[in-house]
Amino acid sequence: MELRHLRYFVAVAEECNFRRASVRLNVAQPALSVQVRQLEEEIGAPLFERGGRGVTLTAAGEVFLAYARQALREAKTGVDRARQAANGDIGHLDIGYGTAAGFLVFPAVIPPFRREHPGVKLNFHSLQVSQQLEALKTGEIDIGFAYLPFAADGLDVEVLTREDLVAVIPVTHPLARERSITVQDLSGETLVLPNRNVMPQLRQLILNLFDLNGSTFGAVYETEHAINLLNFVGIGLGCGLLPSYVLQIKHDTVVYKTIDPPNLSLELAVMKRKDGRAQADRLFQAAIREFKGENGSQTRLLVPSTR
Repeated sequence: MELRHLRYFVAVAEECNFRRASVRLNVAQPALSVQVRQLEEEIGAPLFERGGRGVTLTAAGEVFLAYARQALREAKTGVDRARQAANGDIGHLDIGYGTAAGFLVFPAVIPPFRREHPGVKLNFHSLQVSQQLEALKTGEIDIGFAYLPFAADGLDVEVLTREDLVAVIPVTHPLARERSITVQDLSGETLVLPNRNVMPQLRQLILNLFDLNGSTFGAVYETEHAINLLNFVGIGLGCGLLPSYVLQIKHDTVVYKTIDPPNLSLELAVMKRKDGRAQADRLFQAAIREFKGENGSQTRLLVPSTR
């Protein structure tokens, strides 16, 4: 039994006439009759009473008509949903991200994306960049947001923002009274830094910044999360450095200071597999539009003066 058998049967049942049904279907009447006969043979019962100028449904035909219509509706719905999924309008999307994306990207990109694609279910996964790359490879996530650099083989990658580093200073520290500070001001200070294994890009940027300015590290405490870094600085363990997204996190026991002159910056990028699903491409393009706009230039997050 094929869908065409159901379509032919329903047309004859609704027209109560093989000739009118054949015109409606644009099918030769003899061929239509053959198809209906095949359907009846498969079911093992006549579906129509034939006679005179028209046909009427048998008891079996009455019962089968409801199921035939339902099957055709379901088939059409399935085709429509498959097309929507192929176009990225429905389905699910698994998103990998780090802390920065939660502050910088998602507030601007996710609400309009959900309004435009309400049929796409979003699942968020907090992952380190190495974990995101592996999850993209295995298909556990469809799209990721992370700091460059990382290996981009087989991936589409676009830079969304560039962030300066800011110094995180305990409110009780003498540097807290300065309007801005230099890297040399931090030379020899005890530092609270991101763990080199968890945030390798950020840690390397800080190392490069100190090297370029001829500054030296004092004692170092490591932490695996930005919130922990703020807390450790706040209790006086040392000074820290974080990307400028941290300015959105209010913390009563620390102050944020610009670093003068402007320092090296971190690039936050969106990435997806080149052969990824349409839903990932929709979010990928939405993020690019939001942050690069019509002129194609990335957003640079400026660091305001702080107390």
